[in-house]
Amino acid sequence: MSIKEEAQRLVFKFTVFDYKVKGFKYITELEHEAAKRCSVMCVDEILRFRLNVNYWNEVKQEITKL
Repeated sequence: MSIKEEAQRLVFKFTVFDYKVKGFKYITELEHEAAKRCSVMCVDEILRFRLNVNYWNEVKQEITKL
């Protein structure tokens, strides 16, 4: 999985969607930003254990670009 795909996957997991709207849509930009913050916290926890540090630092950078 590419770094960008990993970043998108993590943000998606923390995103709340409005299922009443045809297709998927973020409820608000604030919700999207909250999902990004949660994803960064998740990556920070992974980095605490020094697991594949270079990869996860790049994922963290990519999350901020989304």
